[in-house]
Amino acid sequence: MNEDEGTEAEYLESRGDYEEDIEDMRSVAAETRQKMKSLYDIAKAAALNSEIRCPGCGQRHFKETYQKVFCRNKGKDNCKDHYWNTVDEVRSIKAGGAHLW
Repeated sequence: MNEDEGTEAEYLESRGDYEEDIEDMRSVAAETRQKMKSLYDIAKAAALNSEIRCPGCGQRHFKETYQKVFCRNKGKDNCKDHYWNTVDEVRSIKAGGAHLW
């Protein structure tokens, strides 16, 4: 590496839009969290046997029991864990920055 090149951080800082990129990502993440929370509230309040959207993945499914909110809550593609690891910012960081939809 040539001494003139500097560090990656210096390069990104020299671009000038690095801070804006971070703010854009934060605003998108906050918007996604709000959408997920809204879907959760709607699903919790929905009547039995009505069609709801999973707050974890957005997939439509029927509310078969009064407590059903997520389409999957077991296994690798677990919507319940994905939801809680995403909407709670601290948990999201601990989970390695949970992927938003």
